[in-house]
Amino acid sequence: MKHVASPSNEAFADIYYPIHNLVSKHSDVMEEITRNWVDSYDCLSTAFKQKAKGANYGVLTAAVIPRAEIEVLIPITRWMLWAFCWDDYYGPYEKQDLKAICKTALRILKGIEKEGQYENALFSQLAVIREELQGVSNSEWMRRFINSHIYYFQGLLMDTYSYKKNLQYPSGAEYFKIRDRLIGGFMVMDLLELVGTIFPKGLFENPKIQKLRLLASRLMIYDNDIFSYKKEIKEGEAMNIVLVLQAENKISINDALALAIKMREKEYIELLAFEHHFREFGRYSNIVRNYWQNTMILLEGQLNWYRLMSKRYE
Repeated sequence: MKHVASPSNEAFADIYYPIHNLVSKHSDVMEEITRNWVDSYDCLSTAFKQKAKGANYGVLTAAVIPRAEIEVLIPITRWMLWAFCWDDYYGPYEKQDLKAICKTALRILKGIEKEGQYENALFSQLAVIREELQGVSNSEWMRRFINSHIYYFQGLLMDTYSYKKNLQYPSGAEYFKIRDRLIGGFMVMDLLELVGTIFPKGLFENPKIQKLRLLASRLMIYDNDIFSYKKEIKEGEAMNIVLVLQAENKISINDALALAIKMREKEYIELLAFEHHFREFGRYSNIVRNYWQNTMILLEGQLNWYRLMSKRYE
């Protein structure tokens, strides 16, 4: 399908969240540390490393989780860098190879694959992440975090549209079935618990908490895709809601963008309205309120990273 991108994405400038301009006091330190971590990824090419440094992943974590203490911020930032590098590095792999690669990663996260001759730094760093996160969490949280990685790996294996010469688009329903997994939003929402209070099992399984996590993850999808659709037109990327809507509805790119923003607005309003449910959580109401506030900070920080802090989408 031929795309004609609008000269500017003015609609994106109107997207915002109610909590603004919070950045961790550790931002500069985390960015310096992250750049050193990038250099330690021996499997990455020089060009890949330069791109990773230009993305400013340390700044990203400082913007999305500004309330974290340094002992929590370090493993979260290490994971954030790992997640982007993993996605970019292994995303183009053939599915039959990727299945075994994801299986090894899960064995490391579960502590089954002990320290030794890992294939590359993407595996050895994951082992460090596991060790660091164990020090700031508990066994129940780790179990959920591993399950969220399983969900993400499913998305990688389900995505048969990316990195193809003959570009095709999924339907809208199939797109979300894959993208809900592929965005990694649930892993991020797990990490957000470490900033406040780790949810007891019963609270985590509450349907309203699960809905909150899904809404946040969906907004990560919309914000990412609305911001990056022009870049992904150039790169022939199929997994973008704006481009999927254009193909499915046979409409112009500007109409598809407007439709995506309208769909996003519905999710955003529902997320805002979640604050009316705090009292329903009884003795956990303050924990849930803090989690919701940190969710809003995270989403706003991500937007600011897209707009002002990163070259990843250039």
